Amino acid sequence: MTARRRSRYQRLLRWYPAAWRRANGQLMLDTLEQAADAHDRTLPSLREAWSIRAHGLVERATPAAIAVVAGLALALSTVPIGALWTGSFDSSPWSLALTFGTQYGGALAASLAAGALLLRTGIIPAEQALFAAAAAVPAWAFGALMAASWSVGFDEADAGTGLSWFGSASLAFSGLAWIFGILALLPFTLAALRHAGSGAVVWTFGVGIAAAGALALGLMGILPSGAVLMSGLALFIASRRIRSTQRTERIRPNQRAARRPLSPGRRRQLAVVAAASAIIGLGCVAFALTGSLWGIGALDATDTMRIGILFGSVASTITVAASAVALYARVGLPIVGAAAALIGALLLVALSYTLHDDAPAGWTLLVFAGIATGLAGGILLIPLLPRRWWLQTLLVVGIGAAIGTTIGMQGIMMATFISPVVAIVLAVMMARRPRSARLAPDLAPVNAS
Repeated sequence: MTARRRSRYQRLLRWYPAAWRRANGQLMLDTLEQAADAHDRTLPSLREAWSIRAHGLVERATPAAIAVVAGLALALSTVPIGALWTGSFDSSPWSLALTFGTQYGGALAASLAAGALLLRTGIIPAEQALFAAAAAVPAWAFGALMAASWSVGFDEADAGTGLSWFGSASLAFSGLAWIFGILALLPFTLAALRHAGSGAVVWTFGVGIAAAGALALGLMGILPSGAVLMSGLALFIASRRIRSTQRTERIRPNQRAARRPLSPGRRRQLAVVAAASAIIGLGCVAFALTGSLWGIGALDATDTMRIGILFGSVASTITVAASAVALYARVGLPIVGAAAALIGALLLVALSYTLHDDAPAGWTLLVFAGIATGLAGGILLIPLLPRRWWLQTLLVVGIGAAIGTTIGMQGIMMATFISPVVAIVLAVMMARRPRSARLAPDLAPVNAS
């Protein structure tokens, strides 16, 4: 036994969490020392050190830690979208570094969170997972360099000044990013195909799938929304694995028991309201698409589209309110908050379409409408999230940001065309007898004859 070797083992064990070291550190250290004496090693081998680091990171990869990494990824990946929304993006070196650094830094953190979730399922060993994480770092780094190089080269070509070495290195950076991306995905593809056949077959298909997957992830990473979607999904899955406290779990059934199903009279009322909303919504859609042919004054196709979406957004609030009433018995209070946020988003869209095309406030209103739509989605997922209020709040904000910055604005602007379909479905469901009533046994007396 040497003091130098023991000190090296102690430093390696710092990869484990402090709580784990207090409970198991001394036993682990003694075991490592005995194994080193048996193999006559004066220092830990490279393979042994790599294994200790990998298993230490596995102990740190708790659902809460994964949620933190996914939340960080989400925060970083929304920076480029915020720059685009606010019009603050430019091609200066500092702006490029900030934009692509945060965009691909968010993609890296999102991929690490996704890999940690897969690691917890036992798909791959810890050593291979650490190898994948190590390869992911240069993969996304070269991806960021590729995006920055392409942007610089585009500006240089547009200015006619000739390409610098950095502006002409896009292809080289993309090739390096692809190679490291294949290395990062290879442990997962080989593990998934380990029972598919011989070693040559597994490696052939594993490399092919990893190459296609790395290319797909690289293309998705070019768009800021790609990292947002990946980090938002990882955040949601990690949050689902965080256990709630026993106290909140006891309260939840009582809250559900207090909710009552809709009465037949209320169902008929909702069916009538939903049908009326569908009729109004279909009229708004027809006017938006064909109103210019109706010969109403001097309205052209742009004017009728604007008016149709304006009134269609207002009519969609009826569908949202009726849907909230219908779903309250199943979802509870979260549906009320989600409906309020969605109605606010629809009113913001309607208000934006009352302004002229060149009014800067119109775009600002649409941005806030997208944010409100994302918030509605985050609130709607509250029943699936941990019950701790502070963690629930952070997750709602994070997931809402992911929804708002990706599909929020586009979705709420299309509400005029989607809402009539939702209203028709709601009207049909409310007009039908509830399933419990259809399945109830006939209580009338039966004559035996």
